[in-house]
Amino acid sequence: MSVPGPHAFLLVIRLGRFTEEERNTVKWIQENFGEEASKYTILLFTGKDQLKGKTVEEWLNPCVALQELIRSCLGRYHCLNNDQRDDRLQVNELLKMILKMVEMNGGEQYTNEMYQEVQRKLREEEERRRKEMEEERRRREEELREQERRRREEERRRRENIAIGLTFYSSCLGSSSWD
Repeated sequence: MSVPGPHAFLLVIRLGRFTEEERNTVKWIQENFGEEASKYTILLFTGKDQLKGKTVEEWLNPCVALQELIRSCLGRYHCLNNDQRDDRLQVNELLKMILKMVEMNGGEQYTNEMYQEVQRKLREEEERRRKEMEEERRRREEELREQERRRREEERRRRENIAIGLTFYSSCLGSSSWD
């Protein structure tokens, strides 16, 4: 990351279907940069020309995941019409939005320290999960050992009972007279 850090993240999403791959990418960004990064993020939708007469809001309404993403970015999004590449107005509007966001953030940047803190928390969470899985594995192994111990004990008792039964049967045969 650049030093001291970026003033803005532009998360570019093509208007159309919000695919599973795009959802996973957004999730990865959120997990790896943390909630703090949303203060510095603007969603940039491209392909406004593909909406076929719909407004951006009409396109966004049925997509709950995108609505949540917009909310997490404090409602900041901008749309670009790919057919109007020479239209400087849409770029100027985006730049104004970035400047307004920087002003709202008091001129502060998303810092390397913020990123490092998120990464530290991710490592701690991963270590916690690893320990839980290891504990679960140990618990299952102990459970299996206990089941095996019980099975062997049951087998030993069964053999003992058979031996006692045979001894009793033998003694009965030896003491009975058939004459």
